[in-house]
Amino acid sequence: MADLDDALFSEDLPTRDGARHRVAERAEPATIRALVQALDAPHKQTRKRAARLLGDMRPARVADPLVALLGDAAAPTRSRVAAARLLTALRPDGEPALAHGLA
Repeated sequence: MADLDDALFSEDLPTRDGARHRVAERAEPATIRALVQALDAPHKQTRKRAARLLGDMRPARVADPLVALLGDAAAPTRSRVAAARLLTALRPDGEPALAHGLA
């Protein structure tokens, strides 16, 4: 998960952008879960970078974890709001995903 750490935390822009591209192209389910969890990170910059990374991925790869997060009433509100925003941005049919997640 070195690429994920670089994508989220590196201060060097070329390193961070290269890592972001690699993560977006080849993220494993565990990496996607870590990014979803980072939507509630204590630092705003980490949350923004995690959301950007999730937004860079193919919708089919991230939609299910985001719908699950949205439907988890125990999840932090900040994470659920981020999931809702990402779902509407990633999918032209985002409303059905939102309805499913909020059901």
